[in-house]
Parts: sequence; C-alpha cells; structure tokens
Amino acid sequence: MHRAILSGALFVVVGTAPSSAQLPTGYYEVAPTQLPDSLREVIAGGRFTISITRRIANATESRLIERAEALMPSPEVIASSTEGLAGDGWVAGFAAAAKLPGDRWWWREWDGALLPVAVTGRAVLHYLERVRALSGQPNPFARHNPGVQHRATLSYTALVRANTVTGRREVHLNLSYEFYCGPLCAVSFTHARVVEFDQDGQPVAVHGDGRPRVVVS
Repeated sequence: MHRAILSGALFVVVGTAPSSAQLPTGYYEVAPTQLPDSLREVIAGGRFTISITRRIANATESRLIERAEALMPSPEVIASSTEGLAGDGWVAGFAAAAKLPGDRWWWREWDGALLPVAVTGRAVLHYLERVRALSGQPNPFARHNPGVQHRATLSYTALVRANTVTGRREVHLNLSYEFYCGPLCAVSFTHARVVEFDQDGQPVAVHGDGRPRVVVS
C-alpha cells in the first residue's frame, strides 16, 4: 500500500476594512449556495454519512455565514497553494483542475473529488453530492480492490463567534471529508476557514485558505 500526505502551509489574506463594494484583497463574492442549516444522513448501514450543522441564531448570523461561504479565492490566491509542490504529476494535476468549469475553490482532483483551497458553500455542496452519488453505486475502484465495500463521510459546521479582543464577529467554517475504497485508494482531509466581519457586516479578513493536509493512498 502506498500512502502519502499532501500538505501545504495555510496562509492568511487580509485587506483593509472594505466598503460595501470592497472585499479582502484576493477575493470576490458569488451568489450564496443554498445549504440546509441542519442535515443528517446515514446510508447503507453507516458506510456513508453526511452531517451539516449551520448554527444560526438570527437573520444577521444567517447573512454572515452566507457571505463567508460565498467568498471565492482569486486565481492568484489559488496559485499560491501550489508553492512547495514537487513532481510532474502534481503540477499536471493542478493544471488539469484549472481547466474545470465554475468558480474555483479547489486546487486539484483526487479519486473523483476536488481537493479544496477554500471552505466555501460550493465546496460543501460538492462533497454532499459526491457522498450521495457514491452511496448509490458499486465501489468505483473495485477492479483494484476486489471484495472491498467503499465508504464516504462528510462533516461540515458553520457558526458565528464574537472576538472580544478585536470586537469583530467571526464566521468559523469547518469541513472534513473521507473516502475509502480499499488499501490502494483513499483520500481524507480536514479544512477550516475563518472570516472576520466589521461592525457594518462587511468581510475584512480571511484566514485559513490554502492547501490542507490531505492523506491519500
């Protein structure tokens, strides 16, 4: 069995306090992704699980979480995630992923799933759809792992906290995904993002975006 760890240092992108038309440097905003505030699915006796919890106390928190999930990294921010990559395979994988359609939050694909640079609403939706799709099909890599039952898990939480030092509200987004289809195919990671908002509800800083530590085999 070959097992590798793909790791990259997380970085912080901070902009000056923006007006309603200004966002943190290196980011743009898209329409909010419609995600459930609470979802729990257990499929095939627990081989596939989905857990989504968006802790929302009021309309203000709902808006802050939606905006934090809708902040997309620019191509320059995503390109920064390639720093430290070695080997033609990783470089080629990054280049191939750049050609995929849509507003990009990922840095490459692995075993049918995109690996994230940023925890966004669209990222959560991708893994939600991926787990559901996997649960309805045979092991996609059964030819390499005969007799193995595949499994997949998504866990996502979003909540708003008050920073007593800065006086700002922070949205904390935490995501984990795991897919196992045998000793020769697996991928798992945990990733997090924190978005700071000023008193006017404008995002002023994004923390955590970058390549997370990913375990693959």
